[in-house]
Amino acid sequence: MQNRAFWRDVIKNSYALPQGASLLPLTDELLDYLAEADAELRDTFGYNVLARWIAVYRYHTSDHMRHMLNWLIDQLPHDIGATDSDSVLLRSYSASILSLIMYRDVKEQFFTIVEVITVLTAARTYLLDERDTRAFSDRLGWINAIANATSLLRFTVMNPALNAPDLRPVLATVRDKVMQEDNPTLFSHDEEDRLARVIIAIMLRDELTTFDYVDWLQPFKAWQITLREHESDNYNRATNITYQNIKHFLRALYTQMQLKPNLPLFAHEAQSELLEVIRAYTM
Repeated sequence: MQNRAFWRDVIKNSYALPQGASLLPLTDELLDYLAEADAELRDTFGYNVLARWIAVYRYHTSDHMRHMLNWLIDQLPHDIGATDSDSVLLRSYSASILSLIMYRDVKEQFFTIVEVITVLTAARTYLLDERDTRAFSDRLGWINAIANATSLLRFTVMNPALNAPDLRPVLATVRDKVMQEDNPTLFSHDEEDRLARVIIAIMLRDELTTFDYVDWLQPFKAWQITLREHESDNYNRATNITYQNIKHFLRALYTQMQLKPNLPLFAHEAQSELLEVIRAYTM
């Protein structure tokens, strides 16, 4: 294992692989750092160096990427469901490195369709099952599990190997995450925007129809109708958090659609329905 001075020198040298160094043992060491509570090891070395080696310098071959992909997918369920635990770091940073690998595959397409769908399924499951929603910790530094999960999902849905039947379930996954009522956490670090960007990425694929999006929006509307029908004077914290998260997500999606004039026609046709649902959540 290298000392900190070694990795600091790598960073000073624009993150280039040192001359004569062996890529794979160093890669394995950096992957091990993803679980470290020490932010310098995990974030400054582990994530930042791997990000340059994977997405900028492209040192790793397709076989190297496949080896990393399989290892990282296996980390996503590690201690899943735990909250306020350091175990979230390995899950979150594994998702982050996976997103870089999938970004590269969008450009080079070295994975098979089976491998891409395997990642898509793992990403959907991880987003729904991750319960540690801390973005930052004074002790640990950046955690960002939800941000990294959405990045993985967003870069995966960009993959040209996927088609409409693969993408429709992702719409449902994002909606289900937004509408989670089992001990929800209020969005406070732009989670609604990150989730909305997954939907925008799907829209830009131009694989789905206006009906797909209108149909996807109906549970949001139904949830609000049911809430009003059962409204009482008793304050329910979980219900209020879900209400706020839905409202913020829908508004974020509408804003991002407005900022993307190159969206396919069907997306603009779906905007009127989206606006109607937003109206139901507006005082």
